[in-house]
Amino acid sequence: LREAGYWITNYRMLEQYVPKEDQTYVECWHGTPFKRLGYDMMASDNAMNSLEEIFQKYDRDTVRMKYILSQSPFATRVFTSAWNLKKFGKEDCVIEEGYPRNDILLNADDSYIRALKEKMGLDPASIGNRKILLYAPTWRDNQFDRSMGTYAFHSDVNYDILQKELGEDYVILFRVHYLAARAFDFDKYKGFIYNVSDHDDINDLYLMADMLITDYSSSFFDYANLKRPMVFYMYDLEDYRDSVRGLYFSPDILPGPIVRTEKELADAVRDQAEHFVFDEKYRAFNEKFNALDDGHATERVLARIFNESEEQF
Repeated sequence: LREAGYWITNYRMLEQYVPKEDQTYVECWHGTPFKRLGYDMMASDNAMNSLEEIFQKYDRDTVRMKYILSQSPFATRVFTSAWNLKKFGKEDCVIEEGYPRNDILLNADDSYIRALKEKMGLDPASIGNRKILLYAPTWRDNQFDRSMGTYAFHSDVNYDILQKELGEDYVILFRVHYLAARAFDFDKYKGFIYNVSDHDDINDLYLMADMLITDYSSSFFDYANLKRPMVFYMYDLEDYRDSVRGLYFSPDILPGPIVRTEKELADAVRDQAEHFVFDEKYRAFNEKFNALDDGHATERVLARIFNESEEQF
């Protein structure tokens, strides 16, 4: 950190780290937001920080960063307000060129995906003809495990019902948010649920998954690049929207069914597997949020970061 010319991260640097004048701090962030961030939060049932403390954290990050990456004009507007960039005269620090990490989603071919499945033990020789569901819920600000000193995720899903309904035709990849360190014991569901929370690169999971199940996670923006079916399991929608974090837009525009119960979830999965169409609603969603993700974002972002930095120094 002391010697590097560039700090590139997808989450806020620890507050004690302050770049020197000749160092460039690049904030990649970790997704286009659906849930409200920073100064845009109007309510927060956060177990660790008050709203004022959250604002202070974002202020400190704004002061330090040279660039923040954006996936779309929508994300640019959100990041500008959430980090209060105008207050610090940093509106120009946003690089709106798409997400470099999503290039692989546009460029991976069938042989690449097949190799991933073989490496993970999810090829036809291992799971037969069953389809792969990726369940990637976000963390909840109000769920905190004091014994471990970190956030938790208390799953309200009844996996017995899902196994009964879907076990013959599907397997589930379970990927909990990294802020939620709670351990899950899926031994009971061996061969049906694979806990992949420790797998470093979620893009591998996206590429292998035939369908995404999520809630308020930014994962659905990235996964939409694959034009595959999604189901939104929002059993706590009102509470999350009104008390925990708040949302930037109505779930009505999401390109997939919204369900509340395990039975509805199972029915929606089967329906999407059989009848999914990349329709006008899905197309409009991608045009609004993913138009810049074209498989070449890395080239454009690197050109901006390094060319401008060379001119500066």
